[in-house]
Amino acid sequence: MNGMKSKGNFLLYYFPIVILLQTFTLLYGWVEQFRALYFLYLGIIIGLVTYKKYFSRPAIFALFIYVIVLFINVQNSDYWWHDYKTLARDTANLLLTGVMGYAIVGSKDMRLIKVTVYLFALMLIGNVIGTTIVETIIPGSIRAVTMMSRETGENFLTTYFRLGMANYWLPSGLVSIIPILVMGIKTEKQDKTKRILLLLVLISSLVLIWYSGSTTALLLGVLGLSLPLIVNKKTKLGKQIGLSVFVVIILIITFNDTLMIGLLDSFDQMVGHEGYFHEKVDDFKDAIMHGESSGDIETRKNLYQATWNAILENPIIGVNREAGSHSLILDHWGYLGLVGLIPFLFFVIAQLRMMGHMIPQKARVCYYESVAITVVMMFVKNTDMWEMWLCLFTMLPVFAVYCTGPDDIKGPNRLQIKNTKISL
Repeated sequence: MNGMKSKGNFLLYYFPIVILLQTFTLLYGWVEQFRALYFLYLGIIIGLVTYKKYFSRPAIFALFIYVIVLFINVQNSDYWWHDYKTLARDTANLLLTGVMGYAIVGSKDMRLIKVTVYLFALMLIGNVIGTTIVETIIPGSIRAVTMMSRETGENFLTTYFRLGMANYWLPSGLVSIIPILVMGIKTEKQDKTKRILLLLVLISSLVLIWYSGSTTALLLGVLGLSLPLIVNKKTKLGKQIGLSVFVVIILIITFNDTLMIGLLDSFDQMVGHEGYFHEKVDDFKDAIMHGESSGDIETRKNLYQATWNAILENPIIGVNREAGSHSLILDHWGYLGLVGLIPFLFFVIAQLRMMGHMIPQKARVCYYESVAITVVMMFVKNTDMWEMWLCLFTMLPVFAVYCTGPDDIKGPNRLQIKNTKISL
């Protein structure tokens, strides 16, 4: 493989195992140690042993700067969300998911890629079964239990995880892989077994997004379903015009109160006039008819305002306290300032760009559609969790190769790294 060594590939089979242990709630619900930090750092050590070049990039230095800034803030703050253990986990989440994507894709080992996909699919299906059982007994539990645990500081989650209920943050992460799944399903001459598996993963992802009660994840999931059907590298003028007309129609509906309320009523009828989405519909209708936000919309408005106030207060070094906690990117800016935000974004952009270069050419349009949707998610929701980085940095490029085959995988050599405008 061009510019990449693949010694000790058998060690890389640890990666799909750690993905299963760290993501499948049924496992770490019963054996809490499966979620322990040493599993993550063992994976990082394996990545260092097998692909040293990944750790010699400027992006890793940027991540190091980000960790130093975070460490200084943790040391001088009583902000409950960040302590030294959380700092260690956040760092491991970013670094391990990044090196896993690089190593699994770069290995060109189709058997390893299949094992990773199969275990991820097994985890998703298990979570769907468990969540369906829990939601049948207690509707809205996946969101309600998570929020209750965060607000009270008591851990109610373990009981539900032992029943197989999905982690609340997983559905938001799954939004990242939807366009790639759609691309794989609709690819001509796709292997029948592979198409069925991709369809199962897509359906499971959509079911968990629905159960999560996250309006943002639901809307972006629908967008993720639509984009690969409308825009790809062979998009013709007719489809481009159709997309433009679709956008115009959406804008007309958005700015017409009567049409918007009618659309919301139809959606409310579809969800049975009950549950979390019903409450969201009522909030939106109140905001449209009376010009005043209420309920969840008012709460989000206040959180975003708190974040913006923190940014304005000290945009360079941050305020070193809670800053709204509802926008990954803006919260980083408010909490850490530009000195923390810039190296963080540098690492994220470099990782995404590098993997976009490595994956097969025919998957790149859908890959960047997935990235664009995830960027929107980062602005409107604080999803700085293992599940999101796993889906974005690891599973997105892995599914891209699984859908299209490993023949066109590229491994950036040292020359390509130096010549890249944004250093990788």
